[in-house]
Parts: sequence; C-alpha cells; structure tokens
Amino acid sequence: MPHATSSALVLAWRVLGCLASACLVVAGLGCAITPVPALPPGTPAPRAVPPLPPPAAVDDEEPEPYRPPRTPFQLAWSQQTTPFNKGVALASNGHVGVLSTRHLTLYDGEGKRLAQRETCATFDGALSFVSDTAAAVVCPKEVRLHQLPSLEVAGRHSLSAQAHVAAFAPGFAAVGLATGSVRIYRTQDWTEAQTFSVGQSASALALSADAKQLAIGLDGGGLLLSRLAEAGPPQRIAIKRGLPVEALAFSPDGATLFAAAGPIAVALRGDSVVRRFRTVAGVTAAAWVGADEIGSVGRDGLLILDLGAGISRSVAGIPGGEAPVSVVTGTDQLCAVDRDGMLYCYQHGAPRPRRQLATTSPGDADAQRLVGQVIAFGGTRLQVRAQPWLALPTRGARVSVLRYTEVVVGGVRSARWVPVAEATVHQLDGDLVHLRLTQKLSHVAGLEGSTDPLAHDTPVKLVWYR
Repeated sequence: MPHATSSALVLAWRVLGCLASACLVVAGLGCAITPVPALPPGTPAPRAVPPLPPPAAVDDEEPEPYRPPRTPFQLAWSQQTTPFNKGVALASNGHVGVLSTRHLTLYDGEGKRLAQRETCATFDGALSFVSDTAAAVVCPKEVRLHQLPSLEVAGRHSLSAQAHVAAFAPGFAAVGLATGSVRIYRTQDWTEAQTFSVGQSASALALSADAKQLAIGLDGGGLLLSRLAEAGPPQRIAIKRGLPVEALAFSPDGATLFAAAGPIAVALRGDSVVRRFRTVAGVTAAAWVGADEIGSVGRDGLLILDLGAGISRSVAGIPGGEAPVSVVTGTDQLCAVDRDGMLYCYQHGAPRPRRQLATTSPGDADAQRLVGQVIAFGGTRLQVRAQPWLALPTRGARVSVLRYTEVVVGGVRSARWVPVAEATVHQLDGDLVHLRLTQKLSHVAGLEGSTDPLAHDTPVKLVWYR
C-alpha cells in the first residue's frame, strides 16, 4: 500500500507539472585628519527582493496571485529622461531626481515630470537631496544648489580643485579632488569639516549613514577605511590589484562595507571578507536595501545581492541596451537609471497589474519540463539548478532551453518562455543539471530585459521527451 501511494503521488506530480508548463502566463509587465564632532545617525532602508517568475496558470482561468517567499519590489513606473544619465536621487517626500548631461530633472512619485533645468557637466553619482528644499550637484569646480521643486539655482560654493567623485550622508558630503585629497563638507552651510590627503586619485567614496566612517576607493585596486572620530592612519584593504574600486556602500548600521573592483564584489567587516558574491562583476554603483541586501548596477544590470546567501537576483523590468549606471534606495523605493536616458523606479509592495493568459510553450502533452535558475554559463557549458520536487532529465537527454522574460505594455505585464538554445544533459549532480549546448540562438526575437539570455540567476525552463 505505501508503494501504491508513492506511485500515485509521483504520477500526480508529473500530471500537475505538465499542466502547469503547457500554458503561458502573461502578467502585468599616510593621512592628515582634523577631528569633527559626533554626527547624527542615518535612517536604515527597508529590505527588497526582486520577484521570481509567476507560476504558469491554467488557460482561460484567472491564475492565483503569485506569492513569492519574500516580499519583492515591483516596477512602479519608468520614464524617458535625457541621454547619458549620471545619477539618481530620492527625496524624503518620494520625488526622484535624475542627473544627466547638463540637465537636472525632477519627477514626483508617480513619474510625472515636475521641472527640468540645465546644470553643469559632471560625473556619475554627483547628485543628492541635501534638504527638503535643495538638491546638490557636485560640479567640477563648485557645488551647485538647486531649489525644490523649481530646480532654479539657489546657491554656489566653490571648490579648491577639480572634483571627480562624491558621496553623501545625512548632513555631509565627501568630495574627491584631482589634487589627491578628499574633503568632507557640512551640507547645511558647505563649510569644510575634515580633509584627507590621499596622495593619489580616488575612484569611489562612501560615507556611513552616521557619517562616522569614510571609505576611499583607489585606482590601484585598494581602499582606505577611516573612522573619522579616531586619530591614526586608515586601514588599507586590497580588493583587486590593478583595477579601480568603482563601487562602495556602507550598510545602514555601518558595520559592513560593500566594495567592487572588476570581477570582485565583496562585503567586508573591518579588513575581513565576510561574503564574496558569486558571478557578480563590473559593479559601478551600489546602495544597501535593508540590513542584508544590496542593490547594485553595472555590467550585469540591476541586481539584488543577498548578503546571507552570497547570491544575486536579477530585478526584472530593465530592458536590454546600455547597462544601468546608478541606483538609489529609500523607505519603500528602488530607482535606477541607464546611459540611454531611462529611469526605472520600483516600489515595495506595489500591486501587480491584471494578468492575461495565453497558451503554449514548446512541446506537447508528452513533453517533460523542468523549471530552474542558471547557476553558471560559459562557452558551451550551462548549469541549471532545478526547483524542488521536479523530475530531472536523464544523462544524454536532448533538451530545449527556454528563458523567462517579462515585458510591460501599459498596465499589462506580458510573461513568456522564449526558446534560447538546444542542449544535451552532460551530468546530474543532485538538483544541478550540467548541460552542453548544441545550438545557442545568437538573436532571440521578442526577448527583452537581457543582453545575455543565459545570465546568472535568470529563470529558465528545460523541455525534453522521454
């Protein structure tokens, strides 16, 4: 009797798997230091996790709402700005500022443009809302204050040398100068609070939320970590020799520092690496999302990096094209911009738009299907980790590889499984399926949201016959 029950359960799982995969869901798309007084604490941001694809639904029936295991950020709105975006910032009232070549644009929390003004030609990450009434742009020779919400210039503060990198914390701004120094200013009156003589060009900066720690990334692949209220030289930490440190970000409590240089992306506590993020590279900007996740942008697009697991999850909604260049997080928002002039804002718990249904993914009722995520891809080798409880193909089986994609059209999100490659099963290792590609489509019609259909952590489906 137990054997019969087990067989019935297995048969039931297979039947349900076939029914669920046979349809297509379309859902809504040294160092000199001058001491400063203790500084005010910052406000931690909430945690955000991007959604996995919704399960397929029975054709012609409204599917059950998708309930991911952790609360995601949903795409709330997007907007075309001007080309060559340089940065994005969030105001306390939910307004979003975008800095692009010689333009500063302000949007409300729903994507309506409120104002646009010319500003200086500057560098990535040089924008921040420094009060309820002013946005600051760090220009090469000055700091320019734009009044809110009109964005008219309300003040200018000269810099002693040309600036090329900046970072902000509540009440303070750190500016890296071409002379090899980093200066910290009080944003209330832009008086100088502290000066560091670095002796070389800084490639990235980060201030902790309480402005008690400063991290200085260096072109040579290391960083300097200084506790501002303490005397003595900063810690020197090597990240990736020979490559500039391009992204730095402190956790809300200041205990952990994210740093990225070329192929290396790590989380540090002191000078110890507590987490190395697998297959994450080319990160150019990052912002913490709560206590244990990081929003990052760069070569791999917009990712959420899980500090506990050391893995990355792609955030759906950013089409292919230029990689995003800046990201910012707030109380319930996550926004990113790309070089092409697009702004994407996600909101915590935003309602999913209505769903539409369509039939078919490749294969018929006799086909077997497995849904999983890409773990590694290179050359002709592909590794896919299967979701739990799914039947696996046998070694040597020929499979079709489909990639999940979503496209937002108005209020509807179109969800599709798009064929991207043919492969054979080379090896099985638990729930890990090792594949060798026999054909990879160089151009995938209708696939949006990725320049590489088999990028790490993307949802894929394998279809095969017994």
